[in-house]
Amino acid sequence: YLICGGRRIGKTSLLHAVQSKLKEKPGMAVTYIDAAIFVPKNSCIPDGSEPPDPDLLVCQIIAKDRQWTTPNSVDDFCDSAVKHLRGGHLALLLDEWDSYIVASRSFHGNGIFPFMRALRTLAQSDTRQRIKIILSGHKQLYFEYTLKPTTEKYYPFRNIYEPAEISQFHYPQSAELIKEGFGLMG
Repeated sequence: YLICGGRRIGKTSLLHAVQSKLKEKPGMAVTYIDAAIFVPKNSCIPDGSEPPDPDLLVCQIIAKDRQWTTPNSVDDFCDSAVKHLRGGHLALLLDEWDSYIVASRSFHGNGIFPFMRALRTLAQSDTRQRIKIILSGHKQLYFEYTLKPTTEKYYPFRNIYEPAEISQFHYPQSAELIKEGFGLMG
C-alpha cells in the first residue's frame, strides 16, 4: 500500500498502529524504517564524508532488524530475503519514503532505485504473498506513483501498490486507529 498525505496528519501513527497489529500475527516479522535518516540534519554521517548508498543501507537496516547476515549488495539482501521468507511472512513499513527517494536519486541517478526494484521483484515473484509493503510519504512518493512520466512497465513505484485513502475509512475506524497510534507513542 501507499499512504500519501501532508505533513503531520497521522501517517506515522497509522504505520505504528499497523505495526502493532501485525506483530500479533504468528509467523509475521515486521520491520519499520523511518527514512528520515537520509536527511542530512538527521544523519549520523560526519560532515564532509561521502554518503553511503541509501539502497544498500536500507537493505542492511532490514537485515540487522531481522538478524540476517549483513548484505554487501542489494542482490545479497534479496538472497537472504528469499531464504528467510520460506519460514514465514515479512511486513516492511517504510515511513518518510520521500527522503529515501531523494537520497537514492541523488546517489544512483533518476529512476534507478535499486532497493525498490528488488522489492518489487521479491513481492511479485512471491506467489504465496508472504511479503507485505506499506510506503508512507508526501510529495515525492505521490509524484513517483502518479505524476512521473514513464513508459516503463516495471517502474518500481507503479502497478504494484494500492493507494490507501483515509476517506475510505469511516470515522469510528479512523478515530480508533489514530487513538491507538498516539497511545503507542506514549
